[in-house]
Amino acid sequence: MSTHTIRLAGPWELQVDSCDDSTRIQLPFDLPPNCHSVSLIRRFHRPSGLTDESLVRVELEMNGFVGHVTVNGEQISATQRSGTSCSSVGVPGFDVTSALLPFNVLQVDLTSRMDGPTEIRSAAVIIEEP
Repeated sequence: MSTHTIRLAGPWELQVDSCDDSTRIQLPFDLPPNCHSVSLIRRFHRPSGLTDESLVRVELEMNGFVGHVTVNGEQISATQRSGTSCSSVGVPGFDVTSALLPFNVLQVDLTSRMDGPTEIRSAAVIIEEP
């Protein structure tokens, strides 16, 4: 199996607590202590060269809790890699293969943790070919 990684460092749009204003940021990102929740939005093109057998995932290296991940308005469920959890330090993956369009909008809704900082260290699109 071959794997190709596309890093999604930025720019991301940051929307705080459902405000209409947004700010541009880069990863890594720490949720400010006075915020309860934020949305991070990143636009990207459909990777070229995909086949019917391709698997495309978004992976988030994070410390905190992801409320929702959506691609093009479609909520995506997490698929766990061994030993990770969406609510702790880990790398949850989100299979976005069926949701991809020529131009895509990825939205990650983050909720603050009570026991420590909430951060997204990195994000990537992972393409796996058999």
